[in-house]
Amino acid sequence: MSHLKKFSDVLKKVRSPTVQNIRILGKDPQIVIDHPCYRPASITKNIKDKIIPSLLMTVSRYGLCSLSANQIGFNISAFVIHKTLEKNKWSNYESSVKDFNIYLNPTILESSNKDIESEFEYCPSLPYITTQVERSKKIILRYMNTESEYIEEELTDFKARIAQHETDHVSGILMSSFSVSFGRIQVLDKAKIPTIEKVLEEFKENFQTGIAKHEKSLEIPKGGQARTHKNFEKRVGVDSELERELEEALKFAYNEDIDDS
Repeated sequence: MSHLKKFSDVLKKVRSPTVQNIRILGKDPQIVIDHPCYRPASITKNIKDKIIPSLLMTVSRYGLCSLSANQIGFNISAFVIHKTLEKNKWSNYESSVKDFNIYLNPTILESSNKDIESEFEYCPSLPYITTQVERSKKIILRYMNTESEYIEEELTDFKARIAQHETDHVSGILMSSFSVSFGRIQVLDKAKIPTIEKVLEEFKENFQTGIAKHEKSLEIPKGGQARTHKNFEKRVGVDSELERELEEALKFAYNEDIDDS
């Protein structure tokens, strides 16, 4: 076999879509899942032939309801959502690559300021924890399809929650971020992530202080109504230092607790 043929075979393999490993926070410093993703102007050949198929193959292999491109190592603002969702079911789907809708460059144009729901969320990039997150039950999502056309779509209920969760993902925001969870993080398996449990225990007092600062910034009287959705969406008044410290602590903890094997 000639060197040229060998190089051609290697190049073909590199460009071929494959099931990818899902990146975990803090485990790979070269793969950053907590930074905003690149928003392509149009669908390139690499996006169409490599990234999107790999995303579809991975999400269906792992049985997930959704997945973003940066969770599998691609710095592209794109995610997929299962076409037939079951309420509050985040995993254990039996799916094929045809069972998902594709969303690129997502932007939430509108969200309901009257109907907000608080539910627990799950994420394969943050294993063994769950966070309680407030989300709007109805949104208008603008996104680019695989034909490089922009579409506006109304999403409701669990699909709206998933879209908001994944839009956060491609914006570099995780469900564990203080501006999203306000410290409402629960450990699902203490034996597997003892360092994370310790981190969360150490941050308890910080969470309470951060929440108090946030409520004061929104001028919410003690015992008063919840923050308005307008302010909630902007996530104003959040202690940025606490946000950063929590993220770095969780990165360290996951690196300590999760076995590379």
